Amino acid sequence: MPNIGHGIFVNSVAFSPDGKYIASGGGNDVIKLWDVETGTCVNTFEYDKNNFNGSTPFSPDGRYMILVTKDEKIEFFDTYLEEKIFTFEEEISGLNSFAVNYATSAYMTSAGVIGTILICKPQKAIAQLISFNDGEWILITSKGYYTCSKNGEKHISFIINNKPYPAEIFRPILYRENLNILNSDLE
Repeated sequence: MPNIGHGIFVNSVAFSPDGKYIASGGGNDVIKLWDVETGTCVNTFEYDKNNFNGSTPFSPDGRYMILVTKDEKIEFFDTYLEEKIFTFEEEISGLNSFAVNYATSAYMTSAGVIGTILICKPQKAIAQLISFNDGEWILITSKGYYTCSKNGEKHISFIINNKPYPAEIFRPILYRENLNILNSDLE
């Protein structure tokens, strides 16, 4: 088998939405972009040494490749500009996978350690879905709008001037029973 430029291993591959390219990530700290028709490498993107967590999906429009790092960051590489354009450093412990919803153009990251799913777009968090050990959950947008399970509010508070306030105080303003996280007014 020929060496495709990743050293000893390849641990991630993904097709672009149009099927023209494959992104591969491996043991030499690079992501390679391959032309499916010709089999040639058309671009190479470098990332921090030994920091690849094994995920390289594309954005729905194929413009971005997404890398989940071992230090729990999300990096976006622009395939048109041929460079890393943004590192998303949302504080989520245990970030371990990444998926793309091509129907809604949303990106979802999963953090299995604390039961959190971060929903984002390039350079912008949209919402977090947080589950708790007692079975309760909260879905909260980056602007503070939220919906939750029957008793989910007991797990959240809002900090104003370093003082915590229970969510119930803000319920008339911020609670949305049928929260649509893809509604741009709530982002």
